[in-house]
Amino acid sequence: MKTRVLVRDRITGLYLKQLGSWTQDEAKAAGFSCSATAFHFCLRHELTTAQIVLRFGDERYDLRFSVSEAEQRWPSAQNTFRKTRKQRRNKLSA
Repeated sequence: MKTRVLVRDRITGLYLKQLGSWTQDEAKAAGFSCSATAFHFCLRHELTTAQIVLRFGDERYDLRFSVSEAEQRWPSAQNTFRKTRKQRRNKLSA
């Protein structure tokens, strides 16, 4: 089975279906091409309670990591997040 990369809200347990829409059904969740793409999506859209889930077919091997924790550990992610936030503010004030 191919690995699935999903975004899950760690508080509600719901999976991202599309921006602004969440689902309990993992099968209906949006899949990402890789964890980096999912991570940057979460940063870009300020999904601060999200976690990236890597599904390998056997849940014993599944991996989850918190976007907010990863952001704190990777300075380049913090820079991306800051730039995106600044760009949004500039668009709103324009």
